Amino acid sequence: RKYGLSDAHTILYLGRLAPYKGVHFLIRAIPLILRVIPEAKFLIAGSRRYDMLNLPRMAESLGVRESVIFTGFVPNRLVPKFYGCCDIFCYPSLWEGFGLPVAEAGATGKPVVAFRTCAIPEIVENESTGFLVEPDHTQLAEAIIAILEDEKMRKKMGQEARKRISRLFSWRNMVEKTLKVYEEVL
Repeated sequence: RKYGLSDAHTILYLGRLAPYKGVHFLIRAIPLILRVIPEAKFLIAGSRRYDMLNLPRMAESLGVRESVIFTGFVPNRLVPKFYGCCDIFCYPSLWEGFGLPVAEAGATGKPVVAFRTCAIPEIVENESTGFLVEPDHTQLAEAIIAILEDEKMRKKMGQEARKRISRLFSWRNMVEKTLKVYEEVL
């Protein structure tokens, strides 16, 4: 309600707004998405960095500023609400050690659209829990549109994402794998 998202398809990015996180690819994809799904809203949540591109200015220059909500920093206690209000989690990062927000989104049953880079393919199973695309705003837009246009696929991907994260990345699973490594070393 705070951001007026109740009836809109909502695409969420949550993370630092640093250039390597690729949010500028998402901003460039927005005009392409709005041509097909004009009611879509884009929730960009995260703290700014000194080296951040001027994303609000970019959105303004592309004529999409009214469809983009920049929230700034989000306290940990509110993060689940952000995942809860979106239809798709978009994470166009160019470099990641792991990609915790991607795993969090999957754990909440949200399909993910991300770049096929670094560790992200370990978390997102392409065409099952979301879409992995090359670092390109057009491919990003096409993947987001495909998920938004197919509610059945969107729900199925979200369910599969939740199962995958529970199976591969639960705390219990991580502890068991760590213990196994210790046992093998000893």
